[in-house]
Amino acid sequence: MRINVYNEELTERVELKPKMAGNTGAEFYGLHFFLFSPDSLHHDGHDDDTSAVVLWGDTPEKLLKLLSLATQEVQRFIESKSSS
Repeated sequence: MRINVYNEELTERVELKPKMAGNTGAEFYGLHFFLFSPDSLHHDGHDDDTSAVVLWGDTPEKLLKLLSLATQEVQRFIESKSSS
């Protein structure tokens, strides 16, 4: 599966939220990357339909490692562009 998020949808709002799995009681962590979305999607201030991409992990450390790898990949790309 591929999920595309376009430049116009990106925001700088990111939140880490813990959640208990109802069937096992295990705790997971959702790293929410919130996106711009039209007001017509939001019925009132009490709903939870804000557009977001959420990465789930069983520890915050696992999510941090993934983000670190992504940051390193972007850094390598930037460095290869400036050395050409």
